[in-house]
Amino acid sequence: MNIAIVLAAGAGQRMKQFGAKQFINLADKPLLSYSLDAFEKANLVDAVILVVKAEQVQKAEELVRQNEYTKVAKVLAGGKERQDSCYQAVKVLNDAADIVAIHDAARALIGPKLIDELIAAIGSDDGIIAGVPVIDTIKRVTGNQLIKKTAERAFLWVAQTPQVFKAGPLKISYEKAMQQGYYATDDASLLERQGYRVKMYMGSYDNIKITTPEDLNVAEEILKRRKVESRNRL
Repeated sequence: MNIAIVLAAGAGQRMKQFGAKQFINLADKPLLSYSLDAFEKANLVDAVILVVKAEQVQKAEELVRQNEYTKVAKVLAGGKERQDSCYQAVKVLNDAADIVAIHDAARALIGPKLIDELIAAIGSDDGIIAGVPVIDTIKRVTGNQLIKKTAERAFLWVAQTPQVFKAGPLKISYEKAMQQGYYATDDASLLERQGYRVKMYMGSYDNIKITTPEDLNVAEEILKRRKVESRNRL
């Protein structure tokens, strides 16, 4: 069974002037709906666990009902940090879970095609994550901003979500991290720390993380471009 965990419990500090980020409208619908639409349409996803802030559980459940998201099996209250929120979902995974896809709802422009590709491509590895090669030159600096080294760009990728894992290694990695009080900025880091094999998969430069009002504007332009491209293909 392939389970998706959609994380939408972030504080969204840089969006507070507009209200809860997950429910801010992007074009014609709430930001959260875009991710839920994609996982609902993904052929290889059997069920979705949605994690939101405790005070938004009822609102999220109403959104699920209104949009008839049949795959959303649970709506859970998240924790203080992203990792705490994801752990709430990892803890309720049952023995039938085989593959788990974890996605940040702030990456609203994800599509079902990439989700299915990632799940299908995991193969014998323990995890596979979406990402894109770095296109900028990356400098490593000291505490006083002196350049220490220029990183070799050919081996650098920007990590995105979804991040897809075999359920067993994911559970073990989360349990170890939480027991040791170790926090990382993405889920793959937890598996890497335990020595599991995680590979990169080409994502999309459109798969941006929406954290500021400016990002909303960029996302709207991407959606407009997609509509034009869709019409041109007809």
